[in-house]
Amino acid sequence: TRAAQWMSEKDNSPYIIQKLRQNSAYSDYAPVLYNDQLVFTSDRKNLINEEVYKWTGNSFSDLYLSDNLLSDEVYPFDPAINSPDNDGTATFNSDFSEVIFTRCKSEIDDDYCKLMVSTKRGSSWTEPRKLDFVIDRINYGHPSLHQGDSILFFTAQMETGFGGYDIFYTIRTEAGWIEPLVLSDQINTLGNEKFPFIYEDTLY
Repeated sequence: TRAAQWMSEKDNSPYIIQKLRQNSAYSDYAPVLYNDQLVFTSDRKNLINEEVYKWTGNSFSDLYLSDNLLSDEVYPFDPAINSPDNDGTATFNSDFSEVIFTRCKSEIDDDYCKLMVSTKRGSSWTEPRKLDFVIDRINYGHPSLHQGDSILFFTAQMETGFGGYDIFYTIRTEAGWIEPLVLSDQINTLGNEKFPFIYEDTLY
């Protein structure tokens, strides 16, 4: 019923929705602002990931950068971040000196997705490392930093959740990130909750 209501109200909407020129015939998703630029995830073809990902038949995903929303020019993000594995769904801290993203890498007995962090040093990024609270044999993804940089929302498949992917959060302290906490069943369900996005005081 909500969808039907929205459809009936669309002619009076103050918003105009347009497809960006940066879109491709491949999967382009999870856009975030990086200064005045746009960073997004895509499994389009590039010179780094020529190998085919068997789940999709496309390339392994990477982060891409667009300088101008009116242009169709797109560039791979920093080579320290993009790897031969699946990389994507980035979030940046408030001064864009830190990026947290998802990397899905096949390792012996651990074919799972991890949350990675990298810090900007001059014009380049440091070698990404796994966030301290991330443990093996659990799928993590879709990080979103609160504007104060002290709270990180993300999704994970954990026994402490309600089923499928649930939304968790962790708080940054002087000693590091605390053990993640699952959001209540007012938000999480038996199904999959994915791609959380926090803006000011609202979680989408």
